[in-house]
Amino acid sequence: MLVAFAVGAWSLRLWEWNPQNPIALGWDHTQISMQLKDIHDHGWYWSNPDLGFPFGQNGSLFPELNVVHMLVIKALDLVLPGTFAAGSVYFVLSFPLTGATGYLLARSQHLSRPAGLVVGVLFANAPGHAERFGHLYLAQYWVVPVAMWLVLEVARGRALLTPAGTGTPRWRGGRTLVTVAAVLVVGLSGVYYVAFTLVLLLVAAVARRVVGSPVDLFRGLAVMAGIVVGIALPLAASRLGAHGVLVTGRVPAQRNPAESELFAGKLMDLVLPWPGHRVPGLEYLTFAYRTATRATVETSALGVVGTAGMVGLALIGLFALLAGRRASAEHSRWSGLMLVAFLFYTVGGLGSFVAVFATPQVRTWSRMSLFVLVLALLAVGSWLTRLQRRRGVLTAGLVAGLLVVVGSLDQTNPALAADHRAIDREMAGLRAYTSSLEQTLGPAAGLPDPRAALPRDARAGADGGLRPAQALPRLARPEVQRRRHARHRGEHLAVGGRHP
Repeated sequence: MLVAFAVGAWSLRLWEWNPQNPIALGWDHTQISMQLKDIHDHGWYWSNPDLGFPFGQNGSLFPELNVVHMLVIKALDLVLPGTFAAGSVYFVLSFPLTGATGYLLARSQHLSRPAGLVVGVLFANAPGHAERFGHLYLAQYWVVPVAMWLVLEVARGRALLTPAGTGTPRWRGGRTLVTVAAVLVVGLSGVYYVAFTLVLLLVAAVARRVVGSPVDLFRGLAVMAGIVVGIALPLAASRLGAHGVLVTGRVPAQRNPAESELFAGKLMDLVLPWPGHRVPGLEYLTFAYRTATRATVETSALGVVGTAGMVGLALIGLFALLAGRRASAEHSRWSGLMLVAFLFYTVGGLGSFVAVFATPQVRTWSRMSLFVLVLALLAVGSWLTRLQRRRGVLTAGLVAGLLVVVGSLDQTNPALAADHRAIDREMAGLRAYTSSLEQTLGPAAGLPDPRAALPRDARAGADGGLRPAQALPRLARPEVQRRRHARHRGEHLAVGGRHP
């Protein structure tokens, strides 16, 4: 954990960060900052009278399914000062937390401690992780090893509940509690990690049914059902919150199947250096490829160590198919699951089938590269464990240290960290501007966003659109202002805008 944190803090240039500010600004960081302010000022993120002039913001229109992460941020916000401190601290904590779960996953697969160190540190500092504050909840990579543990336990045919006869009731035995916690963590960690885990669980459960018993299939299906229930609860709550709300503009976050092609990945993206590599020649190699082809939207590079593990697992699967060479049960499972993950990850792959025949809402299949990476690092850890058995702990420890250093240098680049001094200046300017507006207009005033879609009124024109000249007097009517003032009694300045 400490090593993963140190590498992450170094890549973020954390010593320059002002805790009063978010770690980054712009892009999707704006939405994250808005939610952090919702939680800090109003207790939760579903309702904020300071946004959405004149009636306030209803966050239910943009379902937020990352309940686990929001709860952690809420807990941190209770003890940390400032609007953005809780989210920023949680982002920083994603590095040691991922290091811990990566280490525990490796140990659960009977890998050595040095191997667990390599898996934890390099997965925690996967290429591009330090740039993901704008995707704060997806940046919680610590969920991936938890999900992979569930998948691998189902693939191994292992019982997920505490066995009878241990002297402890099964429902509160240690293994039962760990399983329930893992299911809740995954189920309440957003649609992407849920979807990716369900896909791999289904494959693992069906594969166990072929070589095992019906119990193995039902075990996998039960885990899947628990995860589905977990994500269904906040989704149902958001639907209830949005019930009866008139939406005059486009509902946010509506996807179409073509986006699953645009946001999928390619094999070259996995094996080439990541776009922000610290070595100029390697960075240019990727830049030249991305310029000459259709560039993948998000970073999905594995790094040199992860690529070595992926190639190793691919060769194991290839030799088993073509040469009949038997591989260990662990390597066979990892190789098969990596193949499935890749088939969903790649352009024109199984992710496109899901978009066309099921739902296009899960569009960024390139994020499946994280599951490819964790399996690839397990393969590297397996080799390191074998090296320890043959050459001893000292040799394995030295090699593990070398892999951590080389991998960390390959996967991170502090030069790409946010300019914290520039953020400090921008935030100071925004605070001064907001304060001057409040002094000029008063604490109960509201400002409509001129870019926002206006409500439709059949009497306003032939096309049903309400003209700005008609809209502003309507928003200024006494009954509207009374509703506005009632909702803002004791509140700060409201700056209007659409929910992103």
